[in-house]
Amino acid sequence: MLSTQKREATPRGETINLRATPKQKELIDRAAGALGRSRSDFMLETACREAEAVLLDRRYFALSADKFKRFKAVLDRPPEANPRLRRLLQTKPPWERSAPPANSAFDCGEPMLDEWLRRRARQNEESGASREFLGDYSERDPPVPSSNTALESCPV
Repeated sequence: MLSTQKREATPRGETINLRATPKQKELIDRAAGALGRSRSDFMLETACREAEAVLLDRRYFALSADKFKRFKAVLDRPPEANPRLRRLLQTKPPWERSAPPANSAFDCGEPMLDEWLRRRARQNEESGASREFLGDYSERDPPVPSSNTALESCPV
């Protein structure tokens, strides 16, 4: 598959080898294809983005006393009123809307997505870190692919 993005001016001369299951390879190929990128470009870009995030999370930022005081003031300032955001955050997630039988488990037919929802979505929801919304597209065409394509493809 040809990449639709221009390559960087610096040639890549280092090799990184990975072993993957057929399922992992197919998932990566689907994601790369959805973005119009080659597997290599997709994997390298994704790995670099994640590496930067990991390193930035561990970075120490030093500020002068005056700049730190201004930074704290911005953080302590109450947020502006946002009725749409308030309404969104008060919406119950799907797993709270109707109680499933005690012996049943959520299953959308995509094991990897089921596992992510069980492990991460509920944890993120409970901690207030994020909110996941699922759409039921079983009787109509799904929307144009977005960053949440995996979630949108799972009928609820």
